[in-house]
Amino acid sequence: MSFAHFLSGHPIQVPPVDVAEAFLREHADVLDTIVKRRRAIVGSPATTRTQIEQLAADYGADEVMIVTITYDHAVRRRSYELLAEAFGLQADEPR
Repeated sequence: MSFAHFLSGHPIQVPPVDVAEAFLREHADVLDTIVKRRRAIVGSPATTRTQIEQLAADYGADEVMIVTITYDHAVRRRSYELLAEAFGLQADEPR
């Protein structure tokens, strides 16, 4: 939903999941546009690591930036923690 609004020139804050789901049910065609324009990597930490490494190899990149877009900050943080664990990175601060 956020990306659809961004593409139309009217960016919004990331909405709660139920609001985004309702929007996508009403505007199912938006998904096709978004999928064609964006790359998403979704899966378990191990699957995600493999896909990120493959993407980096495909582009010859030696650095990758990750963006997790979600309404809930705790969910976003957990996503980054899972990625860090999958790549064997240590947190700089205690949990």
